[in-house]
Order: sequence, then structure tokens, then C-alpha cells
Amino acid sequence: MALDIQPLLMCPECRAAYLGDEAKRAVCRCGHNLSEGCHPVQALEMSDMYGTRRARITADEEERMRLGYEIASHYEPSGDLRVYLVRADGSDRFSLSYDHRGRVITANAGARQARAQGEPTGFALCGKCHRWLLSTKAMQEHVDPNGRRRCSRHATRQTWCTDCTYVPTSGPTY
Repeated sequence: MALDIQPLLMCPECRAAYLGDEAKRAVCRCGHNLSEGCHPVQALEMSDMYGTRRARITADEEERMRLGYEIASHYEPSGDLRVYLVRADGSDRFSLSYDHRGRVITANAGARQARAQGEPTGFALCGKCHRWLLSTKAMQEHVDPNGRRRCSRHATRQTWCTDCTYVPTSGPTY
């Protein structure tokens, strides 16, 4: 099964997100020029995963739980934005914007401490066995033919998604 990797472009001004073909746009809806200084990241949208039970938690897992992840929410416009002007007593009070097919994208860009420790940012996911590789050491052991933790499906570095931003599936589109 191939990994479903799509480009994800996020506007630094208004936090709008553009996923897939929309990530090629040069200007955001807010007017910000996205072709200068904004680069798409690899986004990995997944609807389901599986896990294996372990008898104990490792020190690495304790650190990840303690330090957390870089998580940010972004708005993906649908292009069908409706703006309503609310008036009272003969004057404009406020405007209301409604986008029925717009969606909020929550992007997990990896562990907070990764950049400070010189580790790769984002996530690495093996495309063969679907194991998360959360450190440089784990990546090296995963392809080492003599390693204890090598890939059971004989993956190579070319079968990984590296520096990925994880985008959970947001549910049905209405």
C-alpha cells in the first residue's frame, strides 16, 4: 500500500491551509503572497492505523508524552464563502462569514524537542511495515540488515515518508 502524501501549504498571516493541488497557489485568500518564503510540507493524511501492545513504556515514549508535539490548527477554505452583513438600528454592526464546506485542519508537525536536539523535524513513516521512526537512531536501525529492530518487510530509505506533517482525517465532507 502506497502512502498518501500530499503537499500542504500554510499561510503565516491568516493560518489558512491549502492541501493537495490547492498548495500550488501563489496568493492566499487574505492577499498574502505565498510564493515568497512559504514552502509546502509533505502531509500524510491517514484515517486509520494499528498498534501493538507492549508490556512496558520506554524512556523515549515518556519523553514524548512529557514534552509533547507541535500541533497547529489551520482553516482550509472551500471557495464557497458567504459573507453576511448584520445591521441593527440602521447601522452595520458586524459581518459574519460562513463556509459550509470549509474545514479545520489540525497538523501535527512532530515532537517539540526534535529541532533543539538536532533530530529530524516532522515524522518518518516506513511505507512497508507502517512503523513510525521517531529518531535518527530508529531510522538507522530500521534499515540495518544486522540490526535487531530492522524492518520485517525489508524497507529501504526510499520507501519512507520523511519530514512529514501528520494530518488526521477530519471526518465526512458534507
